[in-house]
Amino acid sequence: MKEIANDHCRPDAPPLKEETVVLGSGGGLKNVLVSIEGLGAMDGSSLPPARLDQVNCRYVPHVLGLCAGQTLTVTSSDPTLHNVQLAGTLNRAQNFGMTHAGATRDVTTLTKPEVVPVRCDVHPWMLAYVVVTENPFFAVTDDDGQFEIKDLPPGDYKLVAWHELYGRLGQPVSVTEQKPLDVKFDYKQQP
Repeated sequence: MKEIANDHCRPDAPPLKEETVVLGSGGGLKNVLVSIEGLGAMDGSSLPPARLDQVNCRYVPHVLGLCAGQTLTVTSSDPTLHNVQLAGTLNRAQNFGMTHAGATRDVTTLTKPEVVPVRCDVHPWMLAYVVVTENPFFAVTDDDGQFEIKDLPPGDYKLVAWHELYGRLGQPVSVTEQKPLDVKFDYKQQP
């Protein structure tokens, strides 16, 4: 991915790489949200807050999973101005400023499943995605494209993978009591 000039963040900010497609050494894709559908909606308000930080004029993490109703805590580790814009369509859009390192704001209005892009109007290259899911059974793929969803009750479900560029893939899975599943998604390059 291309390098992003980061000198508008602050003079000592390191250069950044664009994060849309990040491949691990074995070809695994990072930043894919993998979730379970078919379990039904759950209220995530009692779960610990999920955290989205601003570090060197980048949202960290780039893709963040959140159960509907769970609090999103937005923080800034940067000693500069950010304007956080959550551009939901099913959830109320929000826009607020953060002026200094250590600033924090809790967002409690993400109650409907959807992908919410998060941008900064001050630094236009800043982009993250908060993926609001219907239940807490989700994971984001790591640097090597690996993920693990723990403590899923036995049953038949749809396992869904979402990526910001490649879209959505799904497949049925059957979960039994004590048998881990080895599941693989393949995003095919279009000709």
